[in-house]
Amino acid sequence: CRDRAVSSFPVPLSPSIRPLASASSGSLFTGPGGEVNYANPAILRMLDKTADDTLGKPVSALFASRTAFEEWFARRDAQGSLEMQLAAPDHATRPIWVRIEKHTITNEDHTPLGTMLSCADVTEERRLRQEVARVQRLESLSLFAAGVAHDFNNLLMGIFSGMDLDPGLVLTDKDREAHRELARAAF
Repeated sequence: CRDRAVSSFPVPLSPSIRPLASASSGSLFTGPGGEVNYANPAILRMLDKTADDTLGKPVSALFASRTAFEEWFARRDAQGSLEMQLAAPDHATRPIWVRIEKHTITNEDHTPLGTMLSCADVTEERRLRQEVARVQRLESLSLFAAGVAHDFNNLLMGIFSGMDLDPGLVLTDKDREAHRELARAAF
């Protein structure tokens, strides 16, 4: 399958490009029409597909959000990266997210011959970013709650201090005990 994929690319792959077959990140080569001409073993493992399942198919079919990928892929200035979920097979237990980088392949005349897509698995990185965001939200909520409790405590202290300083206020032992119970309940 690999030789068939390599031979279907519009220009011969040089020996310097062949190491992509053993790369740990996914690599795809497409023709000018966006059809897959080569998929290295790493991307095939991520997709849980064979080379025969991907060769000649539109590259956009490999991604969960086909329309968003097609829009990004069609833009000539889309040389940056994009994070996107791979189209999951039916038996997949979790989605796989990849960071895709697009590199246009041209000949000596700068005529586009196709595209190389580098796909790095960022599923764990994405999960960790979401976990950090969740922890930060909880931290913000706890700081807010502590601030509210502190402000409420300050109000109560003002009320109880005012009661103690009022010389005209005569409290019985029963009243003092009731105030202490209120203060304990508040704190």
